[in-house]
Amino acid sequence: MGTPARAVSVFGLYHSCLSLYRCPLVKMPPGASFAPVLVASEEMHMVMIYNTSANFNLTLTYPALNVTVDINSATMSFDFGFMSSFDATYALASQWNASMKPTAYLDCSNTVPCYLTLHFPHSILPLSLPDIASNGTSYYTYKQTASKVLQLIPANTTVQDSNVEIVQSPACNRCLQHIAACNLSPFGCHAVQWCVENGKATQQVQNGPFSPATAGLYTTQSLDVSSCLTNMSLAAAAPYLAASSCFVANKCPVGATWSQIMADRSLVTAVTPGFQKILVSGSLTAYVSLEFHLLGAFLGRIDYISLYSSSSVLASQLQAMFKSFGTVDVWISQETNTMWYILLSYYNYIGPLPTITIATSASVTASLVNTQHPSQYYQVVPLSGAKFGFPYQANGAAPTPAPMTTSPTPLPMYGSIVFPSG
Repeated sequence: MGTPARAVSVFGLYHSCLSLYRCPLVKMPPGASFAPVLVASEEMHMVMIYNTSANFNLTLTYPALNVTVDINSATMSFDFGFMSSFDATYALASQWNASMKPTAYLDCSNTVPCYLTLHFPHSILPLSLPDIASNGTSYYTYKQTASKVLQLIPANTTVQDSNVEIVQSPACNRCLQHIAACNLSPFGCHAVQWCVENGKATQQVQNGPFSPATAGLYTTQSLDVSSCLTNMSLAAAAPYLAASSCFVANKCPVGATWSQIMADRSLVTAVTPGFQKILVSGSLTAYVSLEFHLLGAFLGRIDYISLYSSSSVLASQLQAMFKSFGTVDVWISQETNTMWYILLSYYNYIGPLPTITIATSASVTASLVNTQHPSQYYQVVPLSGAKFGFPYQANGAAPTPAPMTTSPTPLPMYGSIVFPSG
């Protein structure tokens, strides 16, 4: 099982999962009315941060679990312009493997103190407050310890239920930051999202039933939302473009269900790359300048591009303009003795391609000669092809509970045995 910290984390995660999904702890006699389950409440750790401003830097460490979390108020979030609770949750959840679905909330609305609260639902392990290193900031910590009980519940309310919650990965949960920004945007992003959801429903009816649990691997279904971006401003569309790119890049499952997982299937959103090819004719020593606009908004300009320019530097410049809408790449190469080209590629991007204005040096011409627009679609992939917040297995071999030779000591319905706190 690896290091002691790893062993403890696996133990904690396994039992936290039993609590979340209300899994029977033992094999009950046939026809049993009740089943014993482990029920764990939420552990909460709070750090009250006293500083002269809302700017601070904390490093939280849980040594027994080999977990280190950096919380920096100056970390810039694309949507909010400051470190949001989505960012804090990602900082925690991407390191944490000892319980299901940890979350963090950062509230500096009153400036002093700022409140950082860490929540560990279904927590089994006895957790100490984190060790904290700060940049001179004073702080106070508080802990609410989780309770753990063994409880008898009706057998028909255990994991046999089909509507169990599927845990998303930390990265996919962080994508929801963009959806939240879309819903809160004063520029009309909610109209884009409403249009997309209605368009998806309409296309589903037109395309007929599509069940990822029974469809063949790598089966695809087209998804066209381009009409929802027509005549939209970049300010309105930006959060939705960022959310879509995030979900695609992180292979987030779409509408995951228990039946899909048991069938070793996942449904993800994918996008074919878009590209634009610019051909420069007349001289290998010529240079061009490119000005980019997207949905009517000016993105930026790159000057003095030549055959000998660094593709990686140009890609970095274009990526800075493109922000979180997708991933861009630039490639420059010679075509003939008198021609060379610039190839712009757009990955994990669902929107229209930028409009490019081209300026050239004397005695040469440059034009956009080839374009391929991105194409979005659903795809059925193996369970491992999507990213979840728990290592789900399809029909995985599990330990067989020992059969009960005698009935357990009876408890009344919803009776509890309380475990001592560590």
